[in-house]
Amino acid sequence: MKKIYLLILKLFNLKSLAIIRSLISYNKKGSKQLAINDNLEIYKDQKEYFDKMIQSNYRDTILDFGCGTGRYLEIFKNFKFVYLVDISKENLKTASIKADKMGIKYKIIRSSIFSLDMQIDLFFSVGVFGQFYQLDSKVLEKIYSLLSKNGKAVFTVKVKEKSDHEVLALSNQNIENLLSNYNHKIQKEYFKGPGGKEYLFNVIEIKK
Repeated sequence: MKKIYLLILKLFNLKSLAIIRSLISYNKKGSKQLAINDNLEIYKDQKEYFDKMIQSNYRDTILDFGCGTGRYLEIFKNFKFVYLVDISKENLKTASIKADKMGIKYKIIRSSIFSLDMQIDLFFSVGVFGQFYQLDSKVLEKIYSLLSKNGKAVFTVKVKEKSDHEVLALSNQNIENLLSNYNHKIQKEYFKGPGGKEYLFNVIEIKK
């Protein structure tokens, strides 16, 4: 069933099926593999990279959208409270166990972005937009609305490349157009996946 859904998503460019992709990718088996991948050496540099981006005065509340099994929890230790948001209950179960072991104060939320209703100091999301979740003007408006005064968003967007088949990936121009009305910065970075292949991302910072 999983292979059929992914084939349909690839062949017919049905963005509405992206949520199904997330659900079937991170069932119990997929979530277990994701947790194993979290400890791969390739993610060590990525954790250090994002740690530098979020360490400032943003020490109160952080929301990790598409948190998976808690890959980045270790760089959230200095925050007073962490919201862990994901569509997969299996991912959230593993992430909560990790957070408990680290002594992090948190709340798990199984939700899409439009159901969220809180004020946070930092919105964080890596490996979600342009892959498992569509980025458009309404999503950006929602992210911005979640930020408290002087808050910041840090998230990645998968850039469309000739060598991949990511349905939700965006061109650099499309990303620039979407961000034109926001106080933002963009860094272009290549990050490795579990197989060792490098993929191009735009790392976005939006300040309120």
